[in-house]
Amino acid sequence: FATTMGTSIHMSYVEGRLNLSSGPSGWGKFLGMVPILEGASVTRFDYQKWLVWIFGGAEAGFLTFMMSRFSGWPIHPLGIAFPQFYGFSVFLVWLPKFLIVRYGGVTFFRRSLPFWYGFLVGYLVGVGASTVVDMIWFPTSMHWVHGW
Repeated sequence: FATTMGTSIHMSYVEGRLNLSSGPSGWGKFLGMVPILEGASVTRFDYQKWLVWIFGGAEAGFLTFMMSRFSGWPIHPLGIAFPQFYGFSVFLVWLPKFLIVRYGGVTFFRRSLPFWYGFLVGYLVGVGASTVVDMIWFPTSMHWVHGW
């Protein structure tokens, strides 16, 4: 993990985030022109970005460690990492699980798993069916079904 992340960060600084030419897509030659068009320097070392990476990694590591050691630890690392996008969704998943484990115990939690899997599969089937209906009957004006 550390090697992959270090290599990815290094390549992002050397070639630019969207300009990674290595890969099977063949977009590298086109995307490599982005810094030329923007007039940006992608190879400049920025210590502040590294400090943010180090601080974020330490924070996520700390929260993961606390969750693995204390069963009642309330803060999930994903809620910290993506608060503006996924914070509410993570809360919506956490709250029923917390209530079920708190008042029903682990056995009730295990017995309720088929309901939650069915809930998720039903939602995905509904979004998929809506997409198929939109592609057939409304090909020029598709509807936004999935998302908050």
